Amino acid sequence: MHTASTTTRRSPAFDATNRAAVTSLPIADGPRAQLPSLLGLSSDVLLIIIETVSNMHDLDALSRTCTHMHGLCKPYMFREFSLELDQAITLERFPPSCVWPHIRYLHLRNACAHKELLVLRGWGPIALHPHSTIEYIPDPELGNMYDGLIRHAIPFNMQNLRCICLDTGRNNVADISLAALEGILSAPHLRKFKMLNHVIFWPGSNVHVADTQPIPAACGEGLAPLTSFVYDVGMVGIPPRYPAVFAIQALSTILCRLAPSLSTLRLPSIYTPFDSLSKAHWPLLRELTIQGEHQSDPPSSPCIALSFVNMPNLRVLNLELTHYGTLWPVGHVASFPWPFLEHLTLSHPSPDDPIFSHLPTSIRSLSLHSWPTQLYDNLLNSGKMALSAWPHLRRAPPLLSSTMLRVLRACSNAAGRLARLHVEYLVDGDENALLRFITSTFPSLTELEVHRARPEDMSPDPSWPLETLGHACAALKQLQALYVHADLSDYPRGIRISWRVKFYRNEQHECYATSKLLDAATALACTLAPSVRTIAFLTPDNTWPRWAIYTIHTVGDGKERVAQYLEHREARR
Repeated sequence: MHTASTTTRRSPAFDATNRAAVTSLPIADGPRAQLPSLLGLSSDVLLIIIETVSNMHDLDALSRTCTHMHGLCKPYMFREFSLELDQAITLERFPPSCVWPHIRYLHLRNACAHKELLVLRGWGPIALHPHSTIEYIPDPELGNMYDGLIRHAIPFNMQNLRCICLDTGRNNVADISLAALEGILSAPHLRKFKMLNHVIFWPGSNVHVADTQPIPAACGEGLAPLTSFVYDVGMVGIPPRYPAVFAIQALSTILCRLAPSLSTLRLPSIYTPFDSLSKAHWPLLRELTIQGEHQSDPPSSPCIALSFVNMPNLRVLNLELTHYGTLWPVGHVASFPWPFLEHLTLSHPSPDDPIFSHLPTSIRSLSLHSWPTQLYDNLLNSGKMALSAWPHLRRAPPLLSSTMLRVLRACSNAAGRLARLHVEYLVDGDENALLRFITSTFPSLTELEVHRARPEDMSPDPSWPLETLGHACAALKQLQALYVHADLSDYPRGIRISWRVKFYRNEQHECYATSKLLDAATALACTLAPSVRTIAFLTPDNTWPRWAIYTIHTVGDGKERVAQYLEHREARR
């Protein structure tokens, strides 16, 4: 083998220094003792080095250095595998079986949505037409898309598979058969499962959950001990003529078997089996999220809280519903079911809900807003966003600031313990009283998020965030982060690229964020306590609003405060 060499001219001083450095290195005994080598390091040290390589191209180059490094890099190169489905799953679509043991995360994106749901397809986002009659039509070809995954026992032969994500394109609705879903959840090593914008395939009338048959495969007994089960349909409601009760019954049979091991559970309210949740025991559940339209058939219990009483170790409870009434039964005498609860999210809270007087001493965070949030919807209606599935959801406006004031007064017992507060309100005459109450009653806040919605007949007031909010929040001496939805009436408009689509360019965001918003962040920082380190403003974007994030620094003699633009970050959905 011939090796290429190059000649370089070096000084004698350099050579002497280099020889001294090499001879000073500890050299181990063995065949590689002549020169210090990367392979002279232990495998543990090499793995630490490999873990720091985030770029896949760099990792591939490192793996090609020698056979030993290739073997060490292989689990990191193939730990994630993504596949877009435009037809039913076949074995040929997957990589060779020799790399299956290294796959830890499997992401399947289903591009085969119901054609009757896709009215417009073209450049830009796919949209649901808000005025057309859309009905769910059972299609076995779509319903059996994932069956090959179980028929070929693919998840069961990936011994290190820990997470599976089933996804679709934006606003698409895809099917998955109940047999395939149960088969996937039977993969013995699986611990996390996420399913977005799917419905459980309904074969047609006179077909019940008990009638479904398992798919023949080399699967184990029962379901895997999952720790996380996330099912989200986003802004898409129940497709017309789709029997939600079929999905509710299917989820009921699955969740009752997963209950002993789950620590995280997220469900769309339209398919949530509330009665089954109340009957199962959830000893390890830490986080529960129920989101969407309120179910058409209410649970047998008149108050939703009684559906979650068997979750003694719950830390996070998010109820983001279009409407739910009261969470805690009026006059109900019982110990608080979640003694370790740290965060509570309630959409459209009622000031008369007894839950606020029962909050435990462990509570640290409270989020009170509408769902779907009115502010995001305003961005959609003004043509700045492209999510047209919104019209399919019923929604209610945010609480008036006077009503929100009553809600926060009901929380006074826990006010001194709260470190994070998120409020959304519709402006009325009590807005200033609400802000003064927040800053005087919640002195321990380290993070405050304020969403301010204006009535349709109120004109924009760009000076409000700086003059009113800034002076009100000055009393919060422990505040570290302030997130604000302000009136950005002069924000640049998206570029119209067709009759129905507006598109923002990154240059527009960057220009506005480093000029007008930067000045606003600096002016706001000067009115706040020195403890504030982050200020953010909600801005529109192509698909979802984003936060323009600013870090706050003290300069000069310590009295001058300046803001520095950091990044744009997508707002929580």
